[in-house]
Amino acid sequence: MYRVKNALNIRDNDSLWLILVTLQSYGTLFSKYPGMISEHAGQVMEDIRRTAADVADVETKKALGTLSEAVARTSEAVAVMRNHGTVQSSRWTFKQGKPGEKWFVVVVRQDRDWNPTAVEKEQYSLVVTVADRDNERAQLYTQIQTRIDQQAVVREQQRAKMTAVRLRN
Repeated sequence: MYRVKNALNIRDNDSLWLILVTLQSYGTLFSKYPGMISEHAGQVMEDIRRTAADVADVETKKALGTLSEAVARTSEAVAVMRNHGTVQSSRWTFKQGKPGEKWFVVVVRQDRDWNPTAVEKEQYSLVVTVADRDNERAQLYTQIQTRIDQQAVVREQQRAKMTAVRLRN
């Protein structure tokens, strides 16, 4: 700035010099604004993202709780409608599973004269609802299905080996 002043032979009390100093001051000040605005906008966007994620988590928890209650009420209503028929309902809630812990649900067929008016045999089915209330984003059904598929592949491989052994003998 002083080089410009000396090159143009401007004196300290010259009004042009005062204008140049003021413009330089504004230029320095205003050059900081884009960075400050960008930084603040980033902070605001992060706050919005965090708030939206928190709201989504709360709403997901509410929806899962409502769904779980609705399933329980419906299964109880179906059992009543069937007049003590084949529909049975149980609900278990585990606070926290242990690593490596296995759960088994065993359905045992009771062949007895419980429904003499039934014309055809009734099929059995089992409905399981799984939820991780601490981590709603957990892909539990996907993990379970992957595990079941892997076990089916292993069983099929074992059957193929057994068939191959029988054919050789």
